Amino acid sequence: ELAHAPSMLVVLRVDADIAMQRLERRAEKRDNSIFERGDFQAKIAERYRDPRLLDEFRSRGTRIVEINSGQTPDKVIEDAIAAVRPLL
Repeated sequence: ELAHAPSMLVVLRVDADIAMQRLERRAEKRDNSIFERGDFQAKIAERYRDPRLLDEFRSRGTRIVEINSGQTPDKVIEDAIAAVRPLL
């Protein structure tokens, strides 16, 4: 149960394959944690696409903004700032 719904939920969308490619490029951290496994990335992506999760927030008045985080980091930041700017 969601006791206190936020005004906005920003969901960063990234394909599990892209997430894995990014993880593989990281030289500073390689510990084979669950977060570094492709099957886990796919499962998390599926969970955040589940309409029941998003509807839980929407039904309480939360505005949901989805950002394609498969873009360049600068573009993701630009999109995130544009999304939250009206709340500031």
